[in-house]
Amino acid sequence: MLKLTNIHKEYAVADCRVEALKGVSLEFRKNEFVSILGPSGCGKTTMLNIIGGLDKYTSGDLVVCGKSTKDFKDVDWDTYRNHRIGFVFQNYNLIQHLSILGNVELSLTLSGISKKARRERAKEALCKVGLAKEISKKPNQLSGGQMQRVAIARALVNNPQILLADEPTGALDSETSVQIMELIKEIAKERLVIMVTHNEDLAQKYSTRIIKLLDGEVIADSNPYQNDLNSVDTFDEENGKDLTKKGKEKKSSMSYSTALSLSGKNLIAKKGRTIITSIAGSIGIIGVCLVLALSSGFSNYIDAMQKEMLSYYPLEIMENTYDLNAFTDAQNTDLDVERLDDKVYVNSFLTRLAGGLSISNDISKDYIEYVESMDESLYDSLMYGYGTNMSGNIFTKTSLETLEALQPEANERYYSLSTIYTYYVGLLSIQGNTDNEEASSTGDLGNLAGMYSSVKQFSSVFNKMPNDMDFVKGQYDVKYGSFPTSSNQMLLVIDGNSEIYDLTLAQLGYYSEAEFFNLFSSEETKKEAFSYQDIVGQKFYYVNNDNTYKSLGTNAFGQVSYINDGDISEKGVEIEISGIVKLKDGLSQGCLTSGLNYTEDFVQYTFQSSLNSKIVNALKEGKITLSSFDIPDNILNPGATLTVADFMQTIPVKSTPENIRSYGGNNLANYVAVYTNDFDKKDAVCDYLTAWNEQEGHQDKQVVYTDTISLVMGFVKTMITAITAVLVAFTSISLVVSSVMIGIITYVSVVERTKEIGILRAIGARKRDIRNVFNAETIIIGTFAGLIGVAVTYLLSLIANVILVSVTGIAGLCALPIWQAGIMVLISIGLTLIAGLIPSSKAARKEPVIALRTE
Repeated sequence: MLKLTNIHKEYAVADCRVEALKGVSLEFRKNEFVSILGPSGCGKTTMLNIIGGLDKYTSGDLVVCGKSTKDFKDVDWDTYRNHRIGFVFQNYNLIQHLSILGNVELSLTLSGISKKARRERAKEALCKVGLAKEISKKPNQLSGGQMQRVAIARALVNNPQILLADEPTGALDSETSVQIMELIKEIAKERLVIMVTHNEDLAQKYSTRIIKLLDGEVIADSNPYQNDLNSVDTFDEENGKDLTKKGKEKKSSMSYSTALSLSGKNLIAKKGRTIITSIAGSIGIIGVCLVLALSSGFSNYIDAMQKEMLSYYPLEIMENTYDLNAFTDAQNTDLDVERLDDKVYVNSFLTRLAGGLSISNDISKDYIEYVESMDESLYDSLMYGYGTNMSGNIFTKTSLETLEALQPEANERYYSLSTIYTYYVGLLSIQGNTDNEEASSTGDLGNLAGMYSSVKQFSSVFNKMPNDMDFVKGQYDVKYGSFPTSSNQMLLVIDGNSEIYDLTLAQLGYYSEAEFFNLFSSEETKKEAFSYQDIVGQKFYYVNNDNTYKSLGTNAFGQVSYINDGDISEKGVEIEISGIVKLKDGLSQGCLTSGLNYTEDFVQYTFQSSLNSKIVNALKEGKITLSSFDIPDNILNPGATLTVADFMQTIPVKSTPENIRSYGGNNLANYVAVYTNDFDKKDAVCDYLTAWNEQEGHQDKQVVYTDTISLVMGFVKTMITAITAVLVAFTSISLVVSSVMIGIITYVSVVERTKEIGILRAIGARKRDIRNVFNAETIIIGTFAGLIGVAVTYLLSLIANVILVSVTGIAGLCALPIWQAGIMVLISIGLTLIAGLIPSSKAARKEPVIALRTE
């Protein structure tokens, strides 16, 4: 069954070669109890290790069941140890963090036995050695004799053909030694048992054959194998099987679940160090996760704000717009290597802007029809602009005391919104520049006038709303009244705090002149709130061009600034404020502008009178002059004598398409706004609008749309991404440090578990299996480190959000998405796995016989 032919074994010690075995040749029967005796250093254990495949011979041959092992590879030796050999060691060599049952089961897992079958076989093996009641205990809870019984059960559980025992009673008392020897004697009836011992009495009493070694040579054999030296006993008479025809043995292999289980139990046994290591490994994960949480939170806030702003900043097609890319190119400061001399060169910034920044879009009737034919599912609403300025046509009643003092008898007047606006801007400018101490005490009114005339929310209080009223209703709640149902009904828009700018209210006539200037005083008499009834009760009138711009002769017109109370109903059409609306809760941006908002039906109504009005026809024919409302500079000078005529200025008006549109002379839209409520729709609309330029014949009729929200938010997102990348790069340093630390700890674990490595190799574990065991350990640590890092991040995020809400008023600015948390756990696992590759490879390269000698 087993044959050693001229076995030599040499060891390299320093610069010398020591020969442990010197041409040993032996043959063994399939079942006999062989004891190998000899003094220390004679080669007994070396020969036992060579037979068991733990050590490799230098020369000669080991033949098993007629098969030479000369060409065995590592995997063949692993399979040989697992299937044919059972080891019983002097110091038991049990894995301390496994239970008794787990130790015995281990070799079966390498054989690929199912969990249920190996559990039954392991229990059966423990029962045979008298340990049925101890299966759940750990090795340190047993006596020496019990641990040796466990070792014997482990050696037998895989039904090996050969049992190798190395001083099995060396660490036991006499009584226990006898019990163990009786047990081994029984085992020898079924298989070959080879025992190395110093106890000649035990060998003589229990062995069927004694072989003596001295200085690496066989000097005596009490019962040598009698067949021809070249033959092998290959027939199993008991089972009727030819041993040389044994089926192909399944390669030994440790499953990943077993590797994880081994490492997990080891880490649990050292839970204190495991927890500290995981916490240390999580520090880098926490840093990166916090950066990602803040980045994600701000990105989510920007996305939400961007989605809301889709209503405030729709896709716009304008007759005249700007190429913002050209502006970026104009600021390009790339180094020109040809300009390295001592000269100052001119940057043609203005030239480039003038040549490429302004774009004129050909918004033709065909293009408008193309936009109108767009699939309605792609957008939520459209809004058309016509370039008409109707602030001069809308009149409301208010009191402008300085102007009315010139004509006291006509104090019930309706002023146009443009007159009120010009009046207040002019008075603010004059009072802000006066040396009058009382007037200047109101503050820097000159600067206020400049702001008033330039800020859109102040200067434009009469605006058009999108065509689809359902779209508007989806964003605004009615606080009083209702949404418009006819062309002469409008909405007054207030903000989320139910407020409207004081300057807007003044321009709409809700303040008298005295009340307006009282706003800038510190007195408590200023009006700070209006009832809904006061707001809705204010009357507005639309007056057509022919009643607003009076002909003064050939191509000369005078703009009517006010209309007396008795004439307003005759000359104008009353406009009703149907309701007061504000943004729905949770929204910060909407499609309407503060002030009065009118409908598309109202615009179409005004075109009925404005298209063929006298001023429009005059503009189409050529230049005209227009006398419009103005504020004289000397209005506040003491003793100034002024008439209403002094408040009029005559200006030339050029006959341009823009001016004709301004007075309602063109009903073809020159502006289109496309509203969408999500980015997918916006992208689909962009594709549709771009397709117009790609159609045949449109190369010279290009129309460029403006996507303001993407331009602005794209820049913000790019900035956040860049900042995130920099912060992640810095915090990742701690990840590297953590990984190095885990690599060191894994190396320490390899050193601590060297004996375990030897045990695993002895029962047939492959080098790959040893590598997997330690890789599994790093994976477990990496998983816990990642989970701890993510959990701490979520906890810190809760605290951070409380602080950020109190500082910014914005909730959820620190929010780590689940998918990013998952990725960070995977990164943690990956980094710890990489960190453990070198220690695990070092563990896999350890020779089993050397590993078993480690204390």
